[in-house]
Amino acid sequence: MKTLGIWIFAMMAAGAVSAADYSDYVTLAETSSARMDQTHAGNIDAAIQEQTRLLALGRANAEAFGRDFPEYAEMMAFVSESGPKMTTMTLEAIEAAWHEGSALEDAGFLNTTIDHFGVLNSIVDMVVHPATAIIALRQYKASGDQAFLEQVKDEMAEVVEHIHQL
Repeated sequence: MKTLGIWIFAMMAAGAVSAADYSDYVTLAETSSARMDQTHAGNIDAAIQEQTRLLALGRANAEAFGRDFPEYAEMMAFVSESGPKMTTMTLEAIEAAWHEGSALEDAGFLNTTIDHFGVLNSIVDMVVHPATAIIALRQYKASGDQAFLEQVKDEMAEVVEHIHQL
């Protein structure tokens, strides 16, 4: 399923998604991750805003993918609409519901058909990982526990890895 690159190219050629949209996502994810090394603690609200921007970009990508591939439109709409709600979950709840796929299964989408490094999972991850990072950043803000900053780095590394695998 190496069609994401073709899809992105086609979307850019059609003017539906600019090259900046895709590169902005990767750049912002990588920048946000690097800032965790610099202990973003002094401006955690800015880090949350970065993740909120990534979440918005991920939602836009999910919606665009659903428009281009109508067979996935309902699932992509569900993922996009769920994005803001994900940020209100606990880390444990988002792990079970979205990282492990029960939310998709519960909504009637067969998560077992989604390849971990495939197009669908990568698009879903562009929403799930920033939402998880927002939760971790809020936990860091409340506790000061550096492990939450490490989790943000891990979330960003994973979503970027998924994008680069395609």
